[in-house]
Amino acid sequence: MKLYYLQGSCSVVPHTALYWLDADFEAYQTPRDYLKSPEYLAKNPAGSVPTLEDGDFTITQNIAILTYLDAKFPDAELFGAKNNLQQRALAYRWLAYANSDIHKQFTPFFSTPGFIEGDQALHDRVKKAAEQSLIKSYKIADDHIANREYLIDQICIADIYLFVTLRWAKLVKLDLSQLANLQAYYERVAQFEPLQKALQAEGIRA
Repeated sequence: MKLYYLQGSCSVVPHTALYWLDADFEAYQTPRDYLKSPEYLAKNPAGSVPTLEDGDFTITQNIAILTYLDAKFPDAELFGAKNNLQQRALAYRWLAYANSDIHKQFTPFFSTPGFIEGDQALHDRVKKAAEQSLIKSYKIADDHIANREYLIDQICIADIYLFVTLRWAKLVKLDLSQLANLQAYYERVAQFEPLQKALQAEGIRA
């Protein structure tokens, strides 16, 4: 298998999954200009990461990639106990939360939305609004893990995605100090060996 990734992006999640599975894979740090090349767009028309190739099969989008890997390596239990339907449903719930509710709110921090191009004052207001919205969204997870170690009864791939977004929060200096449960949770998930391997391979730190 071959994973196309950008350093520190959401592709850290399937990168971690591949180490978790002890899979035979190659991780390719994708140059940004290659993302818009005809060759890459033929693999991923969105020009984004992650993209996973498995022989002649190509799959994009985190949730699709992770679902595929879980089905291919069920014993690894990326989504919790393989025979516990309710636990797996909850893992998917939290994966969707990290992927949809949290991830998209970081857009103003990493790029300038087209509708505010050239208006720095508006961009600053949008970022401030995003900060407040992210804190509100993160409180859902903070409350949930008040009396638990992970999002479900065991570490799952949703924990890795949430960790990645919390790392972004640190990079953009988002003040989450009032969410003490998440602070401890971040340090706990950071100790997970497959995640450590992925971070090391990408040359980044928790």
